[in-house]
Amino acid sequence: MKIVGFGACLIEGFPHESNVSFFNQLLDSLSSKNNIYDNEIVSLGGFPITRAKKYLDKKVIKVKPDIVILQFGTTDVDIKIKKTLSRRFNLKYSSSNIDMKLRNVERLNYSYFNRFKLLLKSFIKHLVAKILRVEPVTNIKDYIDSMEEIITSLNSHGIKVVVLAPFIQLDYLTNVRINRYIDKLSDLLKKNNNFYLVNCNSELLKQEKSEIFIFDGIHFTEKGHSIIASKISEVLINTRIL
Repeated sequence: MKIVGFGACLIEGFPHESNVSFFNQLLDSLSSKNNIYDNEIVSLGGFPITRAKKYLDKKVIKVKPDIVILQFGTTDVDIKIKKTLSRRFNLKYSSSNIDMKLRNVERLNYSYFNRFKLLLKSFIKHLVAKILRVEPVTNIKDYIDSMEEIITSLNSHGIKVVVLAPFIQLDYLTNVRINRYIDKLSDLLKKNNNFYLVNCNSELLKQEKSEIFIFDGIHFTEKGHSIIASKISEVLINTRIL
């Protein structure tokens, strides 16, 4: 049986080495139960789902998987304030410093002072977004339409599909938006019933924030990836998809 992980950077464990990723931890766990699985990760970095779907045929369907695990949403729900400001007011914008920081796997410092800073930063970001009417990278309709298109295409090739609900982040206001996307995924499941939906967020919310997030409050620590892998494994076994 061949399992392919198709998604953004989290599916390959970024910014850790790929062996830390929840996908590889999941396959290690399944293999330890005396099952042998061929697997492959197709990670498109920070691609939103609307862009990623263009690579479905040549990178996923081409390798003839039995099961595909889809992980998209972190980029899609994001609000790009700096990029929007640079575009509207002709300001210089560079993401090089962001890329450099993200190679750091330092755990989140969740002291009271840092909590206040994070809350203040979140409030300002979302206030500016509201004033300027900045939309997420992918609005809900385009996200769901693209997901449905990918699922339908995979199903037409006899491939079973597992969709991972967008993961929570440290930012509460972003999580409010993430939950709206998850609600629409649930509606899509009720409508078509042609995929498996795995929501790991309830398990993640039980943990200390500093234990599951690295410093940016978006990407996960090794423990965070382990929790996600365990939840996916539980669903795959209980639904007998394997």
